Amino acid sequence: MGLLNRPFVFLLASAYPAVGAVSLTNSNSADFLGGSTNSHTFSGFDLSGGNAVAVALTFETVAGLGDYSISYGGEALTLAGSAIDTGAGAQTSAIFYLLNPASSVGDLTISVPPWDRFAASVVALNNVGGVGTIATAGGSTGGETLSLNYSAGAGDYLLAAAIDNSWGGSGIVPTFSGDNSTDAVELVGVSGSGNPEGGTGHYGAAIAADGTFESLVGTGGNSFRNSAALLVFEDSGAAIPEPSVSLLGGLGLLALLRRRR
Repeated sequence: MGLLNRPFVFLLASAYPAVGAVSLTNSNSADFLGGSTNSHTFSGFDLSGGNAVAVALTFETVAGLGDYSISYGGEALTLAGSAIDTGAGAQTSAIFYLLNPASSVGDLTISVPPWDRFAASVVALNNVGGVGTIATAGGSTGGETLSLNYSAGAGDYLLAAAIDNSWGGSGIVPTFSGDNSTDAVELVGVSGSGNPEGGTGHYGAAIAADGTFESLVGTGGNSFRNSAALLVFEDSGAAIPEPSVSLLGGLGLLALLRRRR
């Protein structure tokens, strides 16, 4: 790069600052224990300035994940990843997402087969530029810790879901390690000690570096069936704002340097 261009490049970079970190702008959750249904709708869910919507979903049913679908304002969400326990109970964790939906307010509808248990958390996120790590795991050992490693950078956000089949156990006990996360939010927390159908948990967390999400399942009763899933949302990087005063100044300086050649 020639010397002539360097002042302009420097001023151009200063005129295009980085966008802020991914942040949670709205959330809602539903937890159904026992019974049957074929859908649930979060009516008029508001992105509140966000540019992405995502759903953490946990359930127990023999029908399988293929029978589930989620839409927001009529647009289908993408399944990022899912995990089913390695036992016989079909304890399933899944994460769905939609970037830059056409609607800023709309009905989010989850269509499901008849279920034994079903929990869903919907979140709106701001400053999302894309998705990164997708990690899933399923187990069949009582008191087992499922560890999901992820790659991340400053400004990213993690959404995680976990479920077990403990009877009278402690339910899901999550930990975040390796990234100094200080903004973990429990979206849904159901303890196996008060629920004969086990424990479930959904979590969101601002993250800054590579790390691990660990889900320790309950140790009571039938806790040998469990699963977990997570998705990392990456920040949107550099913004492209309207021309600023500093940018116009850079253009003027460039013209002046050309006249002096």
